[in-house]
Amino acid sequence: MVCIADMSLVRRGDVIFVPPMEPIVARLTASVFRALGYGAEVLAQTPETLAAGLACTSGGECLPCPATIGSMLTTIEARGLDPARVVFFMPSTCGPCRFGQYATLADMAFARRGWDGVRVLAINSENSYGGLGSRGRKLLWHAIVVSDIMRKIVLKHRPYEDEPGAIDRATEEWTERAAAEIETPAPDLAAVLRGYAAAVAATPCTPRPKPKIGLVGEIYVRNDPFTNNGVIRVIEDLGGEVLASSIGEWVLFCNAVEGFRTWTSSTFRRGRLTQLLERAWFLSVERKYARAVRRFIEDREEPDVMDVIAAGEPYVPREFHTETILTVGRAMLFVARDKVDAIVNASPMFCMPGTISASIFARIEKEHGIPIISTFYDGSGDPNKTLAPYLHYLVERAQAGAAAHSAR
Repeated sequence: MVCIADMSLVRRGDVIFVPPMEPIVARLTASVFRALGYGAEVLAQTPETLAAGLACTSGGECLPCPATIGSMLTTIEARGLDPARVVFFMPSTCGPCRFGQYATLADMAFARRGWDGVRVLAINSENSYGGLGSRGRKLLWHAIVVSDIMRKIVLKHRPYEDEPGAIDRATEEWTERAAAEIETPAPDLAAVLRGYAAAVAATPCTPRPKPKIGLVGEIYVRNDPFTNNGVIRVIEDLGGEVLASSIGEWVLFCNAVEGFRTWTSSTFRRGRLTQLLERAWFLSVERKYARAVRRFIEDREEPDVMDVIAAGEPYVPREFHTETILTVGRAMLFVARDKVDAIVNASPMFCMPGTISASIFARIEKEHGIPIISTFYDGSGDPNKTLAPYLHYLVERAQAGAAAHSAR
């Protein structure tokens, strides 16, 4: 197996497999690769693929590791694919989190099967994932922003739909349209977003009192319904409405970290200018798509990542470049800005940033008097059962508050 940090060793005719981290963004990411001229598919996850991954890892890795490796192994074996034509898309980091070792562990698992030709496209956070090349990186950022906005619309409207499944059907249709649009020579994703928003607006919904729950945590597990046991659906079924951290937040954080590093760099001016130009472009794309559907998301537009970092700094130093400061900072803004009724911190078992965040949340819970539930997932049991008593209380409180307000 070969770990590659950019697209130079991906050949025409190869198939790039994308981990299913989040249902919308994974499909749009596969479309980005197809738009660049490569074959691309989203990996499937099942209990069987997870078991395959657990069988070739030690058991101490965080859940996304066996989940993704198992999906890759099962796909190659079940379909009889030529390992030399397979590319596994696995973004990486250089921080203390074990996420940076996933590609190495995949290498070991593939090597044990004699698959020396499998390549892992391990683009790195050190340069805000610049290994995709200019066009690929730009397309991917558009795909991430659009998927984040689509999910905001889903989470805002689905808990109130009159016909269960109606929002999901609209989302499925317009995700397909967005994926197809990305593969056109001049994609107009703003038009797709407007069409999707109109379809959701046409879906009958009835407002009713529901507690708002902020969802934070490790980026893979908090977004992947398979590894988090459908935590968003569980919260909705228990009577809550979810506000979730975005995927784009991580890319903007990587860009911000690069800016922090340039202060001590010997090439300060050049590096700082590059970082600032990248940040300006990232934000301009966010604003473009937010304007397209502003009335649908004006109450839940993303905070500036620098504000997220600032909100987390009383608890975590910015020099500690992991998800901890994002998790804590975003939770604080959910409380202060969005007035959520509770926070759910979803992380894989053994997750270093997640464990640190959970310990900090015990203090924040006391300081702010708001429930913060840390759920850890290892592929067994049902950690989401712990949410039921909290949601029962919060739903009753929301309904009682609404009844008292209407009686005035």
